[in-house]
Amino acid sequence: MGTITIQIPDYLLRHVGRLVAEDGMSVDQFFATAAAEKLSVIEAFDYLVSRAFRANDAAFLEALSHIRDSPVTDFWTSCREQQRRLEPLVPRCHVGGGEWYKSRACTDTH
Repeated sequence: MGTITIQIPDYLLRHVGRLVAEDGMSVDQFFATAAAEKLSVIEAFDYLVSRAFRANDAAFLEALSHIRDSPVTDFWTSCREQQRRLEPLVPRCHVGGGEWYKSRACTDTH
């Protein structure tokens, strides 16, 4: 295992200290777990972005054409409404200009 030294604000260290004492873990375990979780989130996001760039609209529409029509349910309506509310909060990776989200998937493919 490697060793690192980090500097964090005292109030944050006190708060982490209280939490780990309650959970019965060490501060080292807390930060190692936090780093692993953060890496997992970044890698999952990068994977999804890279898959989105490989998307084929024609193939997607072809697959959809094989699904029979059905009425829109309240569930799907509420999902669309929630998506519209959250859309401005989601960082985007635009091709050909605009704002770029700083992820490896964006910089590796473009």
